[in-house]
Amino acid sequence: MAIITRTKTDKVEKKLTSEEILQLKNTEKKIIAKLVSGSLGGGLSPEKNQLVMENFPLAIYMAKKYVRKDVDIQDLVQVAAIGLIKAVKKYNPSRKTKLSYYAIPTIDGELKHYIRDNCYSIRVSRKCVELNARIQKFREDFLYTNGREVTRTEIAKKFKLKLKTLDKIIQTVNAHYLTSLDAPVGSTGHKDSFIRLEEIVGGGCFTEDILEREGLVEALRALNLRDQMIIKYHFVSERSQADIAKRFNITQAQVSRVIRNSCQKIALALA
Repeated sequence: MAIITRTKTDKVEKKLTSEEILQLKNTEKKIIAKLVSGSLGGGLSPEKNQLVMENFPLAIYMAKKYVRKDVDIQDLVQVAAIGLIKAVKKYNPSRKTKLSYYAIPTIDGELKHYIRDNCYSIRVSRKCVELNARIQKFREDFLYTNGREVTRTEIAKKFKLKLKTLDKIIQTVNAHYLTSLDAPVGSTGHKDSFIRLEEIVGGGCFTEDILEREGLVEALRALNLRDQMIIKYHFVSERSQADIAKRFNITQAQVSRVIRNSCQKIALALA
């Protein structure tokens, strides 16, 4: 079984030093050996254990995307493997959906959590992290109440912060995952609106190939804000259509149409 798919990883692997490449290969061998012996991913059926092994190159590919100076490549691969195992445990083949659709956001989430918890190049104070969490909650609550994304100016006023301070807090805590705070989003019309578009990327109509396409962000931004949020809740947060319908005060049939139409729009934009 091929452990690394060169067609998708060559451009990323160039960033690794010769020592890191050697460490990566050794880690691959160790994890594969554990999968074969059953000591990793305990509780998996033989069929699902085989699924983990077959899709392990995807975990490696995802791990390489997070290579940084302050994190060990071996740790990233192990974290990605854990994410893959979690995805396989919950995977239901009877739904006739590719495992990669579900595994990509799961692995990506594990890697992001690991980076956030262990790999800040600049130590972030607890106060800063807590304030950022309050800001993110305010953003979501504001959207549900007002039907649009809150602006930077409105957030700054709510928390009695200068815009420069607000930007610094959010960029410090989410430096590796936020799009520019000044980037316009969808059709809200607010030039200082912002949204974490990478949170929308995941399962469903998105595959690992599409994730690398330059037009993805533009395709997502072309959706209106409500549709972006519905896509996020459906594919990333894995909320039921009933829950999403309740949150946005629409019917399940409308939610289903939004998801279907949004995927079609994104597919056409990337074609």
